[in-house]
Amino acid sequence: MAATILDLIALKQLSPSTYETLLRPEKMGNAANIAYGGCAMAVGINAACLSAGPTYRLYSALGSFLGPALTDRTLQVHVTTIRDTRTFATRLVEVSQIQDSGTSRPCMTFLADFQVPEPATLMTYSTPPSMPYTPRSLTPPLAEHNQKLVSSGTITPALLAQHDILFQLGSRFFDFHECPESVFA
Repeated sequence: MAATILDLIALKQLSPSTYETLLRPEKMGNAANIAYGGCAMAVGINAACLSAGPTYRLYSALGSFLGPALTDRTLQVHVTTIRDTRTFATRLVEVSQIQDSGTSRPCMTFLADFQVPEPATLMTYSTPPSMPYTPRSLTPPLAEHNQKLVSSGTITPALLAQHDILFQLGSRFFDFHECPESVFA
């Protein structure tokens, strides 16, 4: 069991283009013996970043899940270099697992694009939010928020218990606070 998210996505390099996780992936959001999809994506992005090197920053990652990863075996990642230029890099990433038969089964594939950071610009632009949002410092921790939902009768204690089981991985790694204006609250 990973102590931190960095432990969960840690890799050992098997060859110049192949990596393997040090730990098995963990499940979240599903009672079946399958890993959280974000775990496979994070492992693949970590391998792509290692392949691209420290001068590049991840710009985008777009791909497809091909099948669930099992939690009883490690993940393998194969990274193919598509391009390396002075300012851009592209990697094709396949995350897979070795099956009991010894064959490799892909779990996901994606393209990762990297860019060398540009110097700071004089002006930046971002569309302002459509409404004010409560600052994090004024929002309750997730456990407190969820207990209020039980107390108000919005959700049942059984539903909260199921939620806590299914999403314990996120709560173990992150300090969630519910923004009351969000869809999740």
